[in-house]
Amino acid sequence: MLGIIDTFWDVVRLLGGIAIVGSFVVSASVWLTKKLIEKGFAKELETHKADLQRVNAAEVERLKVELSTDLGRRTRLLEREFVALPEIWDRVHNAVSATQAVASRFRPGANVYGINAAALEEVLAFLDVPEHAKDEVRREQNMNRRQDLFTKLENVSKLNHAYKTVHDARNYLIGHSIFLDQETGASIRNLLDLARRAVDQAVHNHQYPPEPGQRMDLTDTDAFMADAGGLLLAAEVKVRERLGAHQPGTQNLVAVAAVS
Repeated sequence: MLGIIDTFWDVVRLLGGIAIVGSFVVSASVWLTKKLIEKGFAKELETHKADLQRVNAAEVERLKVELSTDLGRRTRLLEREFVALPEIWDRVHNAVSATQAVASRFRPGANVYGINAAALEEVLAFLDVPEHAKDEVRREQNMNRRQDLFTKLENVSKLNHAYKTVHDARNYLIGHSIFLDQETGASIRNLLDLARRAVDQAVHNHQYPPEPGQRMDLTDTDAFMADAGGLLLAAEVKVRERLGAHQPGTQNLVAVAAVS
């Protein structure tokens, strides 16, 4: 009987040892599995992190290229604007001055009555008319008729100059408007459109004078004389803002006053 008991406890001890060993094996397996998972996760995390870094670096480079391209484009536009605006403004002033000369109801002209041949040539040199028309003035000996002929040629020359100057300014503005902001371009365009209508009416009135008893239409020329000063000043403010200056110059204010 005692032998059987001893055998029983031997079996128990054996089973206990097996259980301990089994528990150790299980624990070791769990630990090893956990470590493998952690290692795999860490590796995947590093891989994902590296991928994100590469993507972020590529995105940053793409944004740098886009910003650089956009900055370069804007810089080139600003450079063209800084070149175009002063040239446009010179042409605008020439157009306004030339239009004033044909739109004003009071149009003083040169006096050639009684001047000698040399002085007459100096005056004729400024007229934009054909030479054969100037020859008529040179040949005329009657001073009153000479003055009448010269005044007519002078008016034609002023009309030609105004027409050419205004349309030259408008064409230049149209060709360079892409480099201007909308408000500045619109303010200059409004002024030149007013000048164009005034010049067109002055040319029409010269070519087709009213019949006796009819009144000459001066609607557009009078509108120019009334509104050009304000439009010129408004356009100048826009131009100066774009060029970085904010106060109208004395010379321009004098020009505005002269037009008004």
